[in-house]
Amino acid sequence: MAFFDSELTTEGDGSVSGILQEFGNFLQANLVQSLFDKGAVDSAQLSQSIVFDIDFTGSVWRFKLKMEDYGKFIDQGVQGIGGVRKTTTLFGREGDTIPNVAPESPFRFGSGNFSGTYKDFKKKTNIWAQRKGLNPYAVRSSLFRKGLKPNYFYTDIVDENLINELVSLLEQKGAIALEREIATSITGELT
Repeated sequence: MAFFDSELTTEGDGSVSGILQEFGNFLQANLVQSLFDKGAVDSAQLSQSIVFDIDFTGSVWRFKLKMEDYGKFIDQGVQGIGGVRKTTTLFGREGDTIPNVAPESPFRFGSGNFSGTYKDFKKKTNIWAQRKGLNPYAVRSSLFRKGLKPNYFYTDIVDENLINELVSLLEQKGAIALEREIATSITGELT
């Protein structure tokens, strides 16, 4: 990513924790922006749930990105069950095949991949549909039949280039730390 070099800069001493903190800030801001750019956020719940933790245990640094579970369904979409229209409506004629909008998604309705219950799904879709002035039953039926189209808000941001850039920055930090240790052990002072 061309913008990565100018966006991800280390502050202070360029420590590993500083690099990970800047990476986390960069990642968090870009994921939230990606959600809004792709129109995936109806409420701020998902965007506000995107946070990260940095932990140092023993001699290992850990970076963990967290967000609401349903973020993966927004990113990858959910396969619908398909079917055939039983009646003619504004959206199709009787006998037409109902398209699956996420045929490549690893998730599908009824697969057990969802956290929560049908009752939770029904409640959330009711709230959303009422806010939009839509029939809640029709919204649930459409989601179940067609699926949920993927928008790749996460996949488009977190790619191999981003990971390689982080690894490169961490390798540079490791080399600098090693040089300082060697110089200190040889001369007895920090260079």
